[in-house]
Amino acid sequence: MSILVQFAEDPNSPSSDTPGATLAEHEALHVADWQEWCGGFDSRYPSEGFSSKAECERARRDFLNGVGDDFQKNLENTSEHDKKQ
Repeated sequence: MSILVQFAEDPNSPSSDTPGATLAEHEALHVADWQEWCGGFDSRYPSEGFSSKAECERARRDFLNGVGDDFQKNLENTSEHDKKQ
């Protein structure tokens, strides 16, 4: 996976959301969050080696349900982390 970050403003400008950081440094924090969140997909959601189509379909449903749950938990954890700072 790769994440492309593009800027409409100078990336070296100060970030209003992260005091003391540039826009590029602030965006790098978002990228790190996504990479951490997505990093465990392979271990949590196998995508190969199913013995039947039904098993594959069940794994697909688990993946779709699990991604939503994981994303919501990540948002909640990020919000709690932001409140502590």
